[in-house]
Amino acid sequence: DGPNMFHIDYVNSAGGIEIQVTNSDPLDRIRNIRVQRAEDIGKFWNPEFLDLCAPFKVLRTMDWQKTNNSRDKEWSDRTLPHAHNQVDGVAYEHMLDLCEITHTDAWICVPHQASDEYVRALAELCFRGLTTQKLWLEYSNEVWNDQFTQATYCRQKGTALGLGDPNEAKLRYYAKRSVEIFSIFDQVYGSLAKERLVKVLAGQAEAWGFAPITLDARVKWLPAGASL
Repeated sequence: DGPNMFHIDYVNSAGGIEIQVTNSDPLDRIRNIRVQRAEDIGKFWNPEFLDLCAPFKVLRTMDWQKTNNSRDKEWSDRTLPHAHNQVDGVAYEHMLDLCEITHTDAWICVPHQASDEYVRALAELCFRGLTTQKLWLEYSNEVWNDQFTQATYCRQKGTALGLGDPNEAKLRYYAKRSVEIFSIFDQVYGSLAKERLVKVLAGQAEAWGFAPITLDARVKWLPAGASL
């Protein structure tokens, strides 16, 4: 139907579509393969998906980021927008773009092992990429949940710092690192921080005793004159 384009008549079924590349020129390999409905050619987002997102005020990207058990440490570890595989984590750029298009706030979870350099680069990207909506900011996800590696990581870090027994140390380190991340984002956002950032400290509904430990620790680690 056009240069480098094929039209396929497809009847929807549970089997889906499989594409096999059996031959390709080594000097000009087949690349940038896209499978789209004819009416969506040239559109990045499926209009039906955008309609699905429309009723929501905030989109939390925790699972899209593969936050649980994340292995990201440095900024170079993240998924890039042009990566052929977005299954192991969707690029931040795509998530921010979706929120801008659908006029929803973005709720980003910072990987538990992310370095300060990673956090600052993420803050700068969010500042540039999300200009009309607020950014909800959370350190990792469910650090109290021992089935995830972020819980083990925070326990080890907190214990090494002498922040109490292993369980309390885990929660206090979560508060400490959260405040450090919030501070980096505050520096990047400057005078717009209060207007554009929503800072999240999470707890567990079925274990309400975790929250006071986290909140009390948060006060200890706040910079002078800062608020949450």
